[in-house]
Amino acid sequence: MKKINDETTTINIQDNICWRCGKTFKNGDRTAHHGIPQALKPLRNVVIPLCSDCHEELNTIDFSVLLSYLCKVKYQTADLNNNLSNISKMLESIVDMQNKIDDALNIKKEK
Repeated sequence: MKKINDETTTINIQDNICWRCGKTFKNGDRTAHHGIPQALKPLRNVVIPLCSDCHEELNTIDFSVLLSYLCKVKYQTADLNNNLSNISKMLESIVDMQNKIDDALNIKKEK
């Protein structure tokens, strides 16, 4: 295991074949692919050997999955903002009703 910093550990797999297609590496075709995309800043990760073709294909898939995840977060955030807005409006109504009740009680006391 390679210690990157105090919080992150990466296991770097050394092998002479692509872990996806099984092709033996030739002429510097070996690349290293992070199991969890680095953009997600994982605390632990595994780096596997891939040929350049497989690495490119997996990165395309990773990007697509990450994009889908970000779209889901965007919609959830919009729903959350909408719900917070509705809650805020309900609280304003409750405060208005409470003020009207207080005003009505004060008018009765004055009589």
